[in-house]
Amino acid sequence: RLIEDKLNHIHAPEYRQLVIEALQVLSRILRANPALHLDSYVVMDVLIGHAVRMHWEQQHGNAQGTYSGKGALAWDQFYEASPHQVANATVAAFEYLVAEIEQSRTVVKTGSR
Repeated sequence: RLIEDKLNHIHAPEYRQLVIEALQVLSRILRANPALHLDSYVVMDVLIGHAVRMHWEQQHGNAQGTYSGKGALAWDQFYEASPHQVANATVAAFEYLVAEIEQSRTVVKTGSR
C-alpha cells in the first residue's frame, strides 16, 4: 500500500512506469542476492538518472561530453527503449552506484589511517 501511495504521487505516467520497472529490477537483484545489504536508501530518481545516462552512453558512445547538453534527448530515448534495455541500464546503474559507495568507503578507511 505504501508503494502504491508513493507511485500515485508521480504525475507523469511515463516516469511512473520507469519507477515501477526499476523497482522490479531491484526486487530481482535483491532476491537473487539475499546476502546483499544496503546501508542506505536507494533514491529512485538518482538510480533512474544514472540509468538514462548509461543507456545514452551505450547507444552513442561514452566519449567525454556526448551526454552533456543532451539530457532531454537522452530521456526521450530512454522512454522509448524496450523494457529489456531499461532493465539492463537499471542494473548497470545500480552496479555503478554500489561500486561508488564501496570506493568512497575505501577512501574513507584509507584516509583515516
